[in-house]
Amino acid sequence: MANKQQMKIVPPRSARAGRERTDLVKLKSMVSFAMIFATLSVMGFLLLEDRAYISIATAEFAGFSLWALVIYGLLPLLISTVCILIFRAEKSDILGTRPSLVQFLVAPITGFLFGLLIWTTVQLVQSLTLLGETWIRIPGLWQKASLYLGLSPAMGLLTVMVAAVVPATSQELLFRGVILPHYSVERPRALRIFLPALLAAMLSGDLHGLLVLLAMALVSSWIRIASDSLYLSSLATLGMSFSMLFARGLFSWITQILFQMPLVDHLRVRIFYVTFALVLIVLLIAPVSVMDAKSPRRDPMARKKSRNQGTLSPVNRIVAILSIAAMAVFYYFVF
Repeated sequence: MANKQQMKIVPPRSARAGRERTDLVKLKSMVSFAMIFATLSVMGFLLLEDRAYISIATAEFAGFSLWALVIYGLLPLLISTVCILIFRAEKSDILGTRPSLVQFLVAPITGFLFGLLIWTTVQLVQSLTLLGETWIRIPGLWQKASLYLGLSPAMGLLTVMVAAVVPATSQELLFRGVILPHYSVERPRALRIFLPALLAAMLSGDLHGLLVLLAMALVSSWIRIASDSLYLSSLATLGMSFSMLFARGLFSWITQILFQMPLVDHLRVRIFYVTFALVLIVLLIAPVSVMDAKSPRRDPMARKKSRNQGTLSPVNRIVAILSIAAMAVFYYFVF
């Protein structure tokens, strides 16, 4: 009888809160592990390539596609799989919620328009200053891929798979599925997405295209947080990759239709870039409103509010800063 009196009944709400705290700590630990693992893996691969232990002739299609598959496909997929298995993350923790049909249809269009806006901004900056060509470039992945698009239908299909589908799947799974949703609960969103986006850009192995990669990562990260859906951020990344591949041809086609001749005068080209960018900004108003679902119930971190919800956020920030600093030092001394 005395033993029965000493027994305590745990209220269901307290038990559920305890499980949520445990899950939250587990997921935040997964983020730190993933960032460290990804940084060391990319550094190791690039170092082996630089020291000629791994010889990849990126000037040829086979070498270019192999390099892209490793950096954008194999390594992110391997790291994501290991993290999910070790920390036993649930499907909803990685994929988020299932979006509506309208969002499914609008997401790639949003990504394509954002990609065109980024591409147009790069071209405008490069036309204004010589420093623009040094520090702001379209990443090599899409520069090289655009060379192989028109060679044959089979080559074009393989190029699209390597330069568009792979970044929109494996890389999104790691950076917008494993890392970003559980990185932090900071507000505003800009603070929550900047460091993970910068790390994703740094780990792409393209120093010259870093600013463009950062801009694209910020767009994908914003869509992932705003909609709480990895499906939408992946489709947006797919759209941005397509825009990077086909933007130059689309630009030439538009100028040919409007002016019946290619634009040669630098002033007219700059005016057209500015006008085109403004048109894209207007066109993005409606898709952005569709992507931005602000309901708190769509945010997995908001659904798991607990007293210690920010326990590991400072740790994740420190790990992200150290990983970015390590990659910066690595690029400085190796390249």
